Parts: sequence; structure tokens; C-alpha cells
Amino acid sequence: MDLNRLEHILDRAPSKRVTVIGDLMLDEFVWGKVDRISPEAPVPVVQVTGESFYPGGAANVARNLREFVDHVAIIGLLYMTARDREMPRQFKRLNRHGVPLYPLFIAVGLPAIVLLSATSFESLAGLYAIGVVGAITVNLGSCAMNRTMGFTWYDRVLFGVTFAILFWVELTLAHTKPDALFFVMCVLGVGLALRAFTQKRQGLTTMTVTHQVAAMVSPDLVATMQPRLEEGQKIMVAARGITSVLSFALDEAQLRKA
Repeated sequence: MDLNRLEHILDRAPSKRVTVIGDLMLDEFVWGKVDRISPEAPVPVVQVTGESFYPGGAANVARNLREFVDHVAIIGLLYMTARDREMPRQFKRLNRHGVPLYPLFIAVGLPAIVLLSATSFESLAGLYAIGVVGAITVNLGSCAMNRTMGFTWYDRVLFGVTFAILFWVELTLAHTKPDALFFVMCVLGVGLALRAFTQKRQGLTTMTVTHQVAAMVSPDLVATMQPRLEEGQKIMVAARGITSVLSFALDEAQLRKA
């Protein structure tokens, strides 16, 4: 591309409407100074002096385009982990390293309790067998019966046959390993009870806001927040590789004749 072509594109950019579709990220930058090399490994020892956060991924693309284009819209996919109201609120809290604290204690403490309470290697092997076989059986059954997943008919037949075999294996383990069955039923019972208690506690949430915020939430808010995409409008995609975001962008472009 020559300089004249670039100047022509930049001159016409302010009048265009651009929609960016991609993964929304938050980039963290750690600033510091290095005075020495670690004696344990050939890596610099950084003395942290500050942190900063900037939009990343598709958000960074939209932020840069805003310098040249007056109208920039952005569409992204947000991960909804722990937002289905089936997890206690305390389990969603993260420590300063971004790790959920209480689930970490459970993931470490529960196996330790199992190891300490197991009376013999045979009982421990029974717990492991009934747990692993049960998990594989549930996954295979879900894949075989889920119509929304793009499996072929022979894949589903293979999943179904394997599910049936492992289901009978699981029933055999439950019959021959009563201690393991009791442990699994206790874990399932506690998990389902905790899920039901959480859903009951969630219910309807009352939130108090200021008059300014309440005035912003008007019946016309939904209409003003609708994406104003026109037929033939260009769509810029920020995606790393062939992802679901890129597939969505291609379908959207075909639908709007972009």
C-alpha cells in the first residue's frame, strides 16, 4: 500500500461505522527495575514499582480505531463461569493471585481427608475406580444425547455403546464396593444440597442506587443500546486463529452482506 492510498483511507475513516468482534481481554503490565540476576537461575530479579491495566484483544483494537473512526461498536464473548447462581458467593472470591480461595482449600483438603480415612489400598482403589468410571460415563452419556453438538451418527452410536458398557461397570462397582458407593452418595448429596441452598438464597436481589443512576435506567435505554449495524457495513474481526468468535463474525457478515 502506497502513501496516497493510506492517506485516502484515513481521510474517509471518520465517516465510517466499524464493528469489532473478538475476545475481550484485560492486559496487566507490571513495571519495575532490575538490579541483579537471580543466583538460582539466569533470570533477572524485578523490583516491582507499579502495575497498570489496559484493554487487550479486541478491546484494544476498538480503542485504537476510536482515534480514527467516530463510530466504533464492539461485540465480544464473556465467560460466564460462576454466574449461573449455582455456586455460593463465597466460592467466587479470588485471592490476590486470581485463584478462588475456598475451592482451593476444598480441592487440596478433600483428597487429603480421603487418603487419611482410607483403611487400605483396596478401599482407596475402589473410590478411585467408581469416581473415574462414573465421570467418564456421565460425559459419554451427555455427548451421546446432546443434539446441539455437531457429532455424526456413528460418533453417537460409539458414545452410546461405550456409555452402556461403562454404565454396567459402574453398577458392578457400586454393588461390590459399598464403601465407595456410600462416599460417592455423600459427596453428591452435599453438592446437591449446597446447590439448592445457594439457589434459594439467591432469589431476587434488591439494589439501592442514586437518583442519577435511576434516571439513566429508562424504558428507552434498551432501544438506545441496540447495535446500529447497517447492511453492507464493514466488520473488523480480532481473533487468534479459527475460533467461535471468527465463526460468529463470518455468519454476521454474511447475514448483513458486509
